[in-house]
Amino acid sequence: MSQKIWAWVLFVLAVKIYFIFAVPLTGDEAYFIRWAHHLDFGYYDHPPMIGWLLYVLGFFSERIEWFRFFSLLTSAGITWLLYTTLKPVDQTKAGLVALLFWSSPVNLLMVPVTNDTALTFFGLFSVATFITAVLKDSVRYALVSGAFLGLAFLGKYFAVVLFLGMVVYLVVVKGRAGYRLLLAVIVGGLPFGVVNLYWNMCNCWDNIMFNVYNRHGGEHGGLEQLLIYLLVVLYFLMPWNLYIYRKAKRSSETLFSIYRVLFVTAFLFYALLSLRSEVGAHWLMLFIPLGMALFASVDEMRLKKMVKYTAVFTIVHMIAIGAVLNLPLERWAKTSSYKGVVLFDQTRALCDVLEPYRKRGDAVVAYGYTESAILSYHCGYEIPTLFNASKYGRLDDKALDVRVLQGRDIVVFHGNRVDPDELKEYGRYFHKVSLHKLDALGAQFNLVRGESFDYETYRTVFLRKIKEKFYTIPEYLPMRACYFLDRYFKDETPRP
Repeated sequence: MSQKIWAWVLFVLAVKIYFIFAVPLTGDEAYFIRWAHHLDFGYYDHPPMIGWLLYVLGFFSERIEWFRFFSLLTSAGITWLLYTTLKPVDQTKAGLVALLFWSSPVNLLMVPVTNDTALTFFGLFSVATFITAVLKDSVRYALVSGAFLGLAFLGKYFAVVLFLGMVVYLVVVKGRAGYRLLLAVIVGGLPFGVVNLYWNMCNCWDNIMFNVYNRHGGEHGGLEQLLIYLLVVLYFLMPWNLYIYRKAKRSSETLFSIYRVLFVTAFLFYALLSLRSEVGAHWLMLFIPLGMALFASVDEMRLKKMVKYTAVFTIVHMIAIGAVLNLPLERWAKTSSYKGVVLFDQTRALCDVLEPYRKRGDAVVAYGYTESAILSYHCGYEIPTLFNASKYGRLDDKALDVRVLQGRDIVVFHGNRVDPDELKEYGRYFHKVSLHKLDALGAQFNLVRGESFDYETYRTVFLRKIKEKFYTIPEYLPMRACYFLDRYFKDETPRP
């Protein structure tokens, strides 16, 4: 590569590292760090891999910047995947496609470390070994690909989308010649699926209940969501790249056929899913690079234009994001976003105003799981959720035994307004309640303080609603144990 290209690569790396240190801790990141503090073979929302990774990384440091270097490693891995797999076809084009990804907003925005990062990291190794397995007709590499796919599955269930693409390629494209490779992929990944299945049987079928039943309740897909999804894909692949790509000749190379099937299968899957519910942009992290690999079929001159236009587009992102990150706090104070800025970027100020309640002996909890996770990370002690009926972030259904709070005085942190009806509802569970205003750097938050918590009423009224909403497990799911039902409703639960 020329000196200019190396300078650009290092410049992008420097900006990514700056963002790693400058972007405030996100709610999802803080939540997954809480997972690592409650090490398990699974969690309510998703399989456990990101919790495991953060647990291991936490032996060296628990700073979010350190954790985020795993995201940097993942984006470097995608760049490596594109270059090494495309290199045998055309080394120059392989370098340009790798540079195209490295120059893209997708790469720039890969800063937070989440379960999507774990899915992408192991998924890209599954793709790399799958390609080798097909090109060499190797059962051994297919087994390894299946193992990496299993690890990706323990990161997030959307690994199944990648597996679906492999099935389509090996069955539809390869035909009978691909059956033994498909069997090897299944054998390689099966142990990881069995581990997750058994954990679910012993834990209220949490992952299935959340991802199949509870998560999509009240969400509406349709043509509007499909349009939004298509716009997100267009943004990630960038319109000029697609315009240039349409002039490329369809390649018959096996490698391009693999990438094409894997990407198109994922694209169609999420398109169909968007008709049912909202598709998160972060769900596409693994699959967008597979689409970018197809750009290698464009001639070299046009490919260089893609890189150039994309780099300019990314520079605009750098300037815009950098400007936002460097706005002085007083500028934010004049906006409606100020409370969020204080919560995410000045969290220590909130820890300071909560400390007197904690020293008095009150149990400090949060209403929302985002507030709970952010405060737990920055304050240095566990701040669980309570009184929350959200379908998201229900880690504390297992991590917190509410029975131990019987008779305790509790303060509940609220990021939003608490209206009189909500305060009255709190009164059902305490001898006395009061509403306190918290001022942190001029931002106003709310704190509900309850004296002498009545666990039995909480169980009878609130936990029963949670049971009916999230822990009504279908009879066809064989259940060995359920921590929530066993803990709070043992006498009422005939299963298992």
